[in-house]
Amino acid sequence: GSHMHRVINHPYYFPFNGKQAEDYLRSKERGDFVIRQSSRGDDHLAITWKLDKDLFQHVDIQELEKENPLALGKVLVVEGQRYHDLDQIIVEYLQNKIRLLNELTSNEKFKAGTKKEVVKFIEDYSKVNPKKSVYYFSLNYENPGWFYLIFKLNAESKLYIWNVKLTHTGFFLVNYNYPTVIQLCNGFKTLLKSSNTRN
Repeated sequence: GSHMHRVINHPYYFPFNGKQAEDYLRSKERGDFVIRQSSRGDDHLAITWKLDKDLFQHVDIQELEKENPLALGKVLVVEGQRYHDLDQIIVEYLQNKIRLLNELTSNEKFKAGTKKEVVKFIEDYSKVNPKKSVYYFSLNYENPGWFYLIFKLNAESKLYIWNVKLTHTGFFLVNYNYPTVIQLCNGFKTLLKSSNTRN
């Protein structure tokens, strides 16, 4: 848009658009981030953070109670949650998300790779262990901030792909937010028992 060029006094603020933010973060570590101007206008900022190689999430920050168009809002809203400054968003929102991302990606039930690669791994495992159920989490590269939960109940069963959303307080699956990976795995097993996936 044609809005004013804003200067926000914060060590993580950069005069980037989304594409420039991704280019800047490409060589950086997982969990690195920038705060930047938003294409949504002068009452929004955005955080771009790196989840994995070539995987970045853009998070909207809505600014409320602004003294003037260029000033930073006194109330900042991210995913429905209110914060009083950028540092609080970094600590309570972003750092929690990074911690949870690391908790899942370092778990034995996480499989690195594309959806196609993980599906093939599960299909191959199932052929070799036809009576066993098998499930893995993997990153969703089409929807940054989401995971796939891919599973088969046995070699004869169809392949299921469910979606898990990374939140700043846990992992959202079906209709519940699980605060840890262990609870997520247990919740998944409980959902399986109660759902009609058993053939």
